[in-house]
Amino acid sequence: MLASVKVRHIHPLYIFPFFMHIFPHPPLLCLIIGILMWHSPYMIFFQASTWILLLILFILAFSVGFALSSLWQYHQYKTTINPHNFEQTHLLVTTGVYRLSRNPMYLSLLLVLIAIFLWKGSLLSLIGIVAFVVLMNQFQIKREEQFLLQKFGEDYRIYLQKVRRWI
Repeated sequence: MLASVKVRHIHPLYIFPFFMHIFPHPPLLCLIIGILMWHSPYMIFFQASTWILLLILFILAFSVGFALSSLWQYHQYKTTINPHNFEQTHLLVTTGVYRLSRNPMYLSLLLVLIAIFLWKGSLLSLIGIVAFVVLMNQFQIKREEQFLLQKFGEDYRIYLQKVRRWI
């Protein structure tokens, strides 16, 4: 007779605590993944047409606008933009683009990767998009959310319910 064993879910942050100290800044992570996507072999899924190129330009313009708007809000409220130093956060920003997404700067980086995917037209480069989202969720955003919950309590809990993580 086999004894029942209780299996406990272990969060990846506990399995790889050293990874937290070497996890790159999100723009650097986006750059690394973007370069890997750009140099991935062509496994043609579709070819970029005029409409695809216009879509890419629109996505990139939206990405830049979202990032600049987010940076402006940080500047306006004089809070930190450093994703590895949230202890300097003194204010919960919930206006402007932060009404649409809890992570507009990360969303703007994701949009750049989506534009690269569309330019390459390769299913293989789609892996980069998935990797970026998974890595950001597991090793950056969840830590930020835990910190902000501790710092801002009920205000942040309400914000979590009103606004989605990405979009």
